[in-house]
Amino acid sequence: MDTEKLGIRQKKNRRGEAGFFARELAKRTSDRSALLADLLTFLVALVFARTHILFGAYPLGAAFVAVLPVRVWAALVGAVIGSLTLGSRGVIYAVTAVIVVLLRVIISGTDRHKDGSRRQIFSENILLRMSSTVLGGFIAAVYEVLLSGFQLKSVLFGVACVVLPPMLVFTFCGLFDSGIRLEDFFSGRRNIFALSGKRSRERYNIIFFQCSALLFCFFLSLSLAEYSLFGISAAYLFASFATLFAAKRFGPLRAMAVGFAATFGLSGLYSVAFALAGLAAGALFSLGVWFALVGAAALISAWCAYTGGLVGLLETLPEYIIAAVVGLPFYSRLFSESGEEEIVENERLAADMVGTMTLAYRNRQNESLDSLEESISAISPLVRRLGEADARPTREEYRDLFIDCTDKFCKTCEGYRGCVTSGGARYLERADEIAEKLWRGERIKPEELGTPHHLCRDLEHVADGVNHAAALLEEEKFKARKLNFAAEDFELIAKMINEARVYDRKERALDEELSERLSEVFCEGGFPDGVIRAFGERRKYFIAAGEDKDGKKITAPELKREIERCAGVKLGTPEYFRKGSMVLFECSAAPAYKVDCAFAGLSRSDGEVSGDTARSFETKDGRHYALISDGMGSGELAKETSTFVADFLERVLNTGISHNTAMYMLNHIIRRRTSECSATVDLFEMDLVGNEAVFVKSGAAPSYIKRHDSIFRVRSQTAPLGLIKTVDAEKIRVEVRAEDYVIMFSDGISQTPEDAPWLLELLAKEPKRNLAEYADYILAEAASRNSRRDDMSVMVMKISARAD
Repeated sequence: MDTEKLGIRQKKNRRGEAGFFARELAKRTSDRSALLADLLTFLVALVFARTHILFGAYPLGAAFVAVLPVRVWAALVGAVIGSLTLGSRGVIYAVTAVIVVLLRVIISGTDRHKDGSRRQIFSENILLRMSSTVLGGFIAAVYEVLLSGFQLKSVLFGVACVVLPPMLVFTFCGLFDSGIRLEDFFSGRRNIFALSGKRSRERYNIIFFQCSALLFCFFLSLSLAEYSLFGISAAYLFASFATLFAAKRFGPLRAMAVGFAATFGLSGLYSVAFALAGLAAGALFSLGVWFALVGAAALISAWCAYTGGLVGLLETLPEYIIAAVVGLPFYSRLFSESGEEEIVENERLAADMVGTMTLAYRNRQNESLDSLEESISAISPLVRRLGEADARPTREEYRDLFIDCTDKFCKTCEGYRGCVTSGGARYLERADEIAEKLWRGERIKPEELGTPHHLCRDLEHVADGVNHAAALLEEEKFKARKLNFAAEDFELIAKMINEARVYDRKERALDEELSERLSEVFCEGGFPDGVIRAFGERRKYFIAAGEDKDGKKITAPELKREIERCAGVKLGTPEYFRKGSMVLFECSAAPAYKVDCAFAGLSRSDGEVSGDTARSFETKDGRHYALISDGMGSGELAKETSTFVADFLERVLNTGISHNTAMYMLNHIIRRRTSECSATVDLFEMDLVGNEAVFVKSGAAPSYIKRHDSIFRVRSQTAPLGLIKTVDAEKIRVEVRAEDYVIMFSDGISQTPEDAPWLLELLAKEPKRNLAEYADYILAEAASRNSRRDDMSVMVMKISARAD
């Protein structure tokens, strides 16, 4: 095998090296979303760094810096600036944030994979992140004790610096690393907290997220306790909003937990009021938004008035009313999670619909066996026509047979000498004519032997002897042909059937790994209770079902793009079926590329048939084939062989049969011929779905791939089919891209660049836009420059990406 790059006038673009920060700045300038995320991270870190929780400690900024896997530097800058705005006391917090990041760099920089390779920076696990904050908080605690002395306030401050940061890291990790997307959390009908049907790891992540969310509500409301505006408490305002959100989105029980956790650090008595409000709002949202808001307000008012009187009522009710009124439009548009029973029922219906369509798909997915049946039926006449000439003796054999028979009769005849003297023994003059009649299957008559009846009384015996000998010769050749090849024929046919069956089985099989990935995509696309399955090894087939009352989700372009991205294929035109509120989606992978092809050919001499055959075709499973076969020799025999090769491969390659089996059977059939013949095979195959391309060469001339100003040569040192019993063919994988040109030749044009140095110069030029003109141009140049004339063939292909 030899695939080499010839590098003709290749363009090379060299980029100068820039520093790390310059490259990052350029990346952020070009990517506005990344710049916006950096800015948001900076602002959150700055606000967290200025927010204290207990005993004068400000641990939120350091915890936020410690938990981020990316954008750590933006968070560090925000935490340092936010800390320094606190004055001289903020210096220690800024130093703590820097120490935490340095510890993370050291820890993650020495952490390695199992294979010994270094992990990506800031990818350490949760325990190591918590350890970094413990060390940073301990340094801050020691500094405070040394500065203020060993007293109760400084000790409590130190305890807060050591204990709170790892707790906050645990909380943030649960929020950011549990696989729960913010989009799913704040919108959609997806039941993100459902545990049924989930694996143990997924259940752990869901529980981890819920615990972390409650802890975050607790710490955030605690940190907001000292902030108020016109007597309105920021902490109770946040608790009211969080409780109502949980009530509408996740139901009464989770709303009760959120209301209790968000206010427990503020007041043990009032936390019960918010828990009851969350329970009532969650139960009443099904009746309407106003029922839920008024019902929750009534419970808060009653409990707070009972426990704290008018002061308790005024301390919580205004904040709740503000949160309810301001968030009213948001609560109205917010979707509630589907009930567990409804989800289970929808999943069952979707699974039934997908199962029914899967059965129908698998029943009809026997294309390779069906195509093989059609191919064998079509190939049989080709083989029979090719073998008919070999099953009968040739003209030369009939001529020798006639001469032997006449010699046997005439030379043993007593009157032979007199017959020769009188000019009657003229059968040798008629040998060619008699051989032609026997080859056409006609019987020889006595008067056709050329000897008058009055000179020979045995003309009828001679004619009968010739006819009988011809029949025996035909029978012997037929028997020998039949016995020698029958066993191998059956073996090859069995192998073809088995390969077609295996191919169909692979294309019907469920791709479990891809189906699992697509389930997440389908869920994120608005089908939390939907089912999607992917089938096939090469040309993927997708069946999905889910609840979609108006049909807008299943037909959304975004869903199609996400499935294509996840599966790595281009989707064809989907088919949709509806059953009540359930909709079914069925689609197969479509070719992502197309190949345009043109051919030009020239025979050895004018008026003579060319022995080359070129063919270009696409199969039903999305493959493009281009073929040039050169029958050895010239004229009718060479053309007959090369045409048979092309016809055979065009029919067989549409059935899922491997190249090896197709070439072996082709070689077997050609070798069956009694006349000496052989043929080269230059086969190019491109998977239009997956962009894989191969050449299969058997005695073929080199081929070329033109990519802009670069030329790649593909060659193989192999023998043509029909010369030896074993197949001498080579399969060469090549890389092709959109806008590439693939050029194939027969050996009449070139065998090596040294043989035709002009060819590389020609291919280096700008190709003609019209492929037919391009092929004619190459052929004309070859004919004008080639001193030795042979059959010439040129095939030019251009690969293009299909438009959406």
